[in-house]
Amino acid sequence: MINFKEELLKYEPIMEIDEIENSIYSDSMQDMFDILQYITKQKDTIITDKE
Repeated sequence: MINFKEELLKYEPIMEIDEIENSIYSDSMQDMFDILQYITKQKDTIITDKE
């Protein structure tokens, strides 16, 4: 019979999961930066058009 407590003690996360996690975080930060750049450009365009 499987001893789940023993098996859980042996558990080690695979490296790929950590790499994927870092990649996702990095991508979301880049997405946020892109959105901020877009908003800034739109704001500048609106201000220029009003003058």
